[in-house]
Amino acid sequence: MPVLNLSLVTQTFLTVINTSITNSPEWNAINVLDVSPLPPDRLAGNHTVGFYLYHLTEDASRKNPPPLAADLDAPDVFQPMGLQLYYLLTAHSDLGGPNGPTAEQLMMGLAIKALRDVCVIDDQTIVAGAAVLPGPLVGRGNRFRITLRAPSAEEAVQYWTAGSQPLRLAAYYEVSPVLLEPEPALVRPNRVFSFGVRSVAGGRPRLDFTTSDVTFQLPGEPQRTVEARPAEAPIGGRVTFRGSDLSGHAVDLLVRHVSWLHAEAVDPIVWGVTTTGATVIATVQNVAGTQVVLPGVYLGEIRITQTTTLPDGTTRLTTATSNAAPFAVTPRIDPPVNFVAGLGTITGTNFDPARLPDDHVQVLIGGERLTRVAAAPNTGQFRVVDASTIEFRLPATIAPGTIVSLRILVRGVESAPFWVTAP
Repeated sequence: MPVLNLSLVTQTFLTVINTSITNSPEWNAINVLDVSPLPPDRLAGNHTVGFYLYHLTEDASRKNPPPLAADLDAPDVFQPMGLQLYYLLTAHSDLGGPNGPTAEQLMMGLAIKALRDVCVIDDQTIVAGAAVLPGPLVGRGNRFRITLRAPSAEEAVQYWTAGSQPLRLAAYYEVSPVLLEPEPALVRPNRVFSFGVRSVAGGRPRLDFTTSDVTFQLPGEPQRTVEARPAEAPIGGRVTFRGSDLSGHAVDLLVRHVSWLHAEAVDPIVWGVTTTGATVIATVQNVAGTQVVLPGVYLGEIRITQTTTLPDGTTRLTTATSNAAPFAVTPRIDPPVNFVAGLGTITGTNFDPARLPDDHVQVLIGGERLTRVAAAPNTGQFRVVDASTIEFRLPATIAPGTIVSLRILVRGVESAPFWVTAP
């Protein structure tokens, strides 16, 4: 049924029009009829009928069919695409005087009657004793229906005044369904040898939120720890995913970032993934699957694998994935921040200059943002030396001995609170 060459559809209706008109008793056999697929402005001759494909749209009724192949990445590739074709029917005559319009109106009347009489075309359609479908379309289940559209007079004018051609007598048709041929399916689902409805204890895994502990120390005060929700943790920090039904035969943590093509399953041993059924705890690492983990906002999902025993005594593994919950991987400042001759040095993670250029890394002293430079920094500037080191100089407006906050933002995510004393 599908077809790639749309001209075969056009040729089908050219054949119907030509055969019907030349076999009509109203047609003078002396006249040579030319039925053409050209647009109206390119028609020539004394007895010419134009049937021009000027527009097409996707058939909404044929969208989202059930998949035919087990390719979840590109299911539409293996599905025929339904189209609706729109044609413009016109007649043209170079005869002088009133003979020209008279000939055009005769050809239009005969062509419209032909398309009304043969409005459905398939393998069995015969016109004047001859089949009308071209050879490549025969035997493939093609069935085309043509209907006369009814645009208003004002709408019809728009088809002509948009170009340089004056308004002409025309009819507007829609042909459907025309299916574009899909790619051949190279993979097919396996045959089902048994089926049934089986219950599994417990519900689908669900995440409610993420949480983490953020530790900092205000100047002159003891160390504090507060809960961050959603979680904020640097490399080496711990993130807790809270929810329900988070245990099973196997528990996997999937991490997703907007710049990645798909979610990555972390190494459960490296990330130290543990579960209690209501929580999943993981320690953030530099790598998730095949991706490098940089500071930023991520989504976490929990994939649970259960072992189900079937009625025949065999077992089967089933998987279910939770909803996504956000958490942030933050840059980290390791104390102390030392000053030598006014040059401050920050050590921590993750400032990788190769992966985080320009404003991806920002340093703020108090409320003032420092300028990033590539060379040794001057007053009010900083530079990223490597993935774990930043050098900076305080702005001139900060007096010696002043306690000011030090903040590092990487891809919009801020480090834990930290303060330094101006030298």
